[in-house]
Amino acid sequence: MKRTLLIVSALLMAMFANAQSCTEFFFSEYVEGTSQNKAMEIYNPTAAPKNLSGYFLNRYSNGGSTVAESLALSGIVPAYGTWVVTNGQLDSNSYGFIDSVLYNMGNQHGSGVHGTDPLYYNGNDAITLEMTGGVIVDVFGHVGAPDPGSGWYDQPGPNGDYTTTYDYLAWSVNHTLIRKPTVLAGITTNPTPFIVNLEWDSLPENTWSHLGSHTCNCNPNAVKQYDNNHQVYFFPNPVINKELTIKGNAVIGSVEIYNVIGDRVLSRKNTGTRADMILRLDALTPGVYVVKTTFSDNSLVTRKIVVE
Repeated sequence: MKRTLLIVSALLMAMFANAQSCTEFFFSEYVEGTSQNKAMEIYNPTAAPKNLSGYFLNRYSNGGSTVAESLALSGIVPAYGTWVVTNGQLDSNSYGFIDSVLYNMGNQHGSGVHGTDPLYYNGNDAITLEMTGGVIVDVFGHVGAPDPGSGWYDQPGPNGDYTTTYDYLAWSVNHTLIRKPTVLAGITTNPTPFIVNLEWDSLPENTWSHLGSHTCNCNPNAVKQYDNNHQVYFFPNPVINKELTIKGNAVIGSVEIYNVIGDRVLSRKNTGTRADMILRLDALTPGVYVVKTTFSDNSLVTRKIVVE
């Protein structure tokens, strides 16, 4: 029965109207962490800079049908670049506050006032990216749905509903979600139902190291982000003392580091036959970087780091 439901859900998702591929902004990352550690990343899938003027980030409380809070977006997003919007609450209050590291990764912030900042969301809210006039560019969740309870799930209930009475995984609470590289456009028609894992991959709570860039097949120069045969671990991340240790599960040949606009800022070859390297990052300014690790068999893995 569950398998049948998943197949039906996949077919429904395939029928949802999407914007024309690689032409319009869409959500690329969703952070729902402890306290007010909330952030939404917006991706520009085009080969030219794109202006966010006239776009809005809206929250629909508990999947309701009325906008609870709205934030007017502003800024120029570079080609194949991202725009990170975070909760604006830095001071402790009854609603908690955002970690300053996450806050500093944002290009734009909410008001930090509960009731006006749409980044005060929980895992069961619907979030939309809309243009002036209410035109939906992308939607995370299901606007106008029955309250899903804990959050949005990896499959619907037997009647296509959202409920906590079924033993399904609520992906949208206490997780970071990254849009799959194969997604080329946002969802422009309200999904019924919304099945998280069809377009999103899940990372543990309070994981922010991927914010600031996005791997998408819209970018013809994008390198693959994962190699199933190899793994890479960074310590510490965020980098707090300009020293980064890289450990792999095979011999590392070289490491290259790129900034968010694609410029290579560091390149090092591994002179030994070891599966680890230690890099000094004194020349790097604080920010988000992409690390490309190439193994001795010429396969590669890319990951993101934050330098403080």
